[in-house]
Amino acid sequence: MKTTLKIIAWALSSFILIVLIAIAVSIWWVFTPEKITPLVQKQLQTMLTCETRFDRVELTFFSTFPEFTLHLHGFSMVQPVEGAPSDTLVRASAACATVDVMEFFNNDALVVRDVLLQDALILAYVDSAGNANYQIMPPSDELPDTSAFELPVSRLGIEKVELENARIRYFDVPMKLKADLKNVKARMTVEGVKDLFSGKLNLQTGSVALEYDSIAYLHEVPLRISTSYSFEMNRFILQLSDAELLLNELPLTLGVRIENNSSTGNMLLDIAFGSDGKLPVKPLLAMVPEYYSDYLEGISLDGMASLQGRLRGTVNEHSLPHFTLSAELEKSSFAYKGMPVELREMSGKADIDFDLNNEKNWHIKIKDFDAQTLNSHIRGGGKVDDLTGDMRFDLIADGDLNLADAETLLPEDLKIDLKGSAQGALKLKFRLSEIMEFQFDKILASGRFKISNFFLA
Repeated sequence: MKTTLKIIAWALSSFILIVLIAIAVSIWWVFTPEKITPLVQKQLQTMLTCETRFDRVELTFFSTFPEFTLHLHGFSMVQPVEGAPSDTLVRASAACATVDVMEFFNNDALVVRDVLLQDALILAYVDSAGNANYQIMPPSDELPDTSAFELPVSRLGIEKVELENARIRYFDVPMKLKADLKNVKARMTVEGVKDLFSGKLNLQTGSVALEYDSIAYLHEVPLRISTSYSFEMNRFILQLSDAELLLNELPLTLGVRIENNSSTGNMLLDIAFGSDGKLPVKPLLAMVPEYYSDYLEGISLDGMASLQGRLRGTVNEHSLPHFTLSAELEKSSFAYKGMPVELREMSGKADIDFDLNNEKNWHIKIKDFDAQTLNSHIRGGGKVDDLTGDMRFDLIADGDLNLADAETLLPEDLKIDLKGSAQGALKLKFRLSEIMEFQFDKILASGRFKISNFFLA
């Protein structure tokens, strides 16, 4: 009995295999590259408003059964917009599309589920009037006529998009924004209907550059990101949640909400980020845009830090967002060119506030500061402002001071022998220039100290 069942099973399996082979051969015979290429071209012309080009189309069936895959070799999408660096929206050595076979045969419809672009260049451009070269879908009969656009995923039923060895370039003239991602490998799942989509995105690139208003904020640094996303097309709202980011090998967390209001021309930003644990300070400072590097000139800072930051507000021709950053240092060192002493074993918290509309409002609040310098120990906090000018300090400190350390702060031609120790609290108000130029008579200081073993000669 078992032998009989085994023979029947083998016979059925062989029959099914023969049928599949016959179907595959029939499909290949009917849909040769010469026959299927014009069919696909005709379908794309009905679905897209842009011009599509490809050298030839090939079909595979077995690896994607019960769906089949179209391979478009030498694929490109052309959508001219005046001012764009190129009239090509997408160019790829190959575009692979997994197609619903039942829809294709029963309804003569090309319903694409998965898309893979290999060796691709994607160039997205928005001109000064807000016209985008990626507006490639024809008007929908189901939706009212609005200024909104549709992405291809809204019509083609795309569930997954993958990129292999791609380059993505983005130009937004109204927002003065440019982005360039090279050597991109990405996988994005897509769920949703009509104008609202969500899914998961995993992307890595060997080089990302980001420029806003002619200022390079990122310059060819590696990036990896894994995140959930949602995109509401009619209101152009993009959200990233629970994002894990590896930027220049630094682990960060990220949350993003971007809304582009086409009626007002405003872009609303809310970008929150944080470090995943303690990070080394030097690589963080190396990522400060070159445009702002003058503010760090002469500063040497090393150690470990944790960060929490937020960029929030409106972006338009007259307004920029507000940037805040909370940093906590530990086991750090600090030196400034021209200052005779160095701070070591430094720890503390700093709240940095940058109103990008007015540099005069920039300031730093310092809390729980603790450091050693030479043979002294200092604790305290305070506020520093006028960050882009002659910085102003308003500090409250206490400590255990070795009076001999004060000799390093005095002019070289003032020779004294100072010994002893002091414990107490001190309030200080001064400008950076007053310290650098030894203008001690301009420094406002008050406090009370207990001095012991004092000697002066």
